[in-house]
Amino acid sequence: MLRLPSRQGLRAFCKSVPSPLRYPLQARRTHSLQEPFSGPPSYATLFERFSPSNPSPLHYYSRLKAEENIARGTFVDIHDIGAMDPKDYDVLITDIDDNTLHKEISDRVGIPYLKEATKDEADKVADTIRGFVYGRKFRMILPCALTINEKAHWVFFIVDSGAPLTYISTQVAQTFKLNEDEDPWNGYIAGHKHAIYMAPPDSHFANINILGGDFCHMNRLRPWVDDEHRAVTYYIGNKWDVTPKL
Repeated sequence: MLRLPSRQGLRAFCKSVPSPLRYPLQARRTHSLQEPFSGPPSYATLFERFSPSNPSPLHYYSRLKAEENIARGTFVDIHDIGAMDPKDYDVLITDIDDNTLHKEISDRVGIPYLKEATKDEADKVADTIRGFVYGRKFRMILPCALTINEKAHWVFFIVDSGAPLTYISTQVAQTFKLNEDEDPWNGYIAGHKHAIYMAPPDSHFANINILGGDFCHMNRLRPWVDDEHRAVTYYIGNKWDVTPKL
């Protein structure tokens, strides 16, 4: 007499047999990725590995991780989606505060800190700005006209590409008569539209202004430092080619 396998037996058998579709598709996706350049440990290898003419290792490993997650059936945590929390950043800067900006740095810039900017200066879309390196901790200072809600004042930023966002100090927010509960504000930094946050009052940088990596990346800000004179020229936008001649 023919006996059919039990339901539990069928389940165990099905689990032991690999899907004919799952693995070939996974292999084809991974195989389609171009691996980044590799070679012996050397500066020449690093130069080629991160050259724009070769596959980006950053994109490669990002896509590889995403495909591995898909293959495992894992998903992105919902908490990783959305805008960054502006309070999720802090930096301790002990050599500059509001008093330093009003006095020492204002003297070097030649423009009083938070002085009202003329309409002509506020409306300019700057593609080069001159600044300087301040102090023994080599702070790069970028002075510019900041416009928020049709008001414009001269503000001095510390350039920090490691900061994820761009922040203004409590004093600057008060000068513009801003409500901290309404940030970010749409403003213009040297004529370039950008989202601006207020430094968290309980942070270590509540009294200074940070020009973050978001502005540097979106506007392709590239500094050129004259070490002898401690001067900095900031190039902004796509029109400039500041790559060295090889």
